[in-house]
Amino acid sequence: MVAVPIKKGVVPHMAKELKQPDTITHNGIVEFLELFNHARDFAVNKIETIEQKIYVEDVLAKGPDYWASKT
Repeated sequence: MVAVPIKKGVVPHMAKELKQPDTITHNGIVEFLELFNHARDFAVNKIETIEQKIYVEDVLAKGPDYWASKT
């Protein structure tokens, strides 16, 4: 997860990318993809939950002027 650069007047947000498998073999590809997608969905849901918590409790609570002063 990365914090997107903050500019004055822009609401800050975080971005993520998990779908970058290093290697894939042809044996059991369907099962692997099913497992991969299940694990990715699980991770994305967890990330979105904590991201929302951080955003509401920390980012929005402090306001855009606070974050703009940090850049």
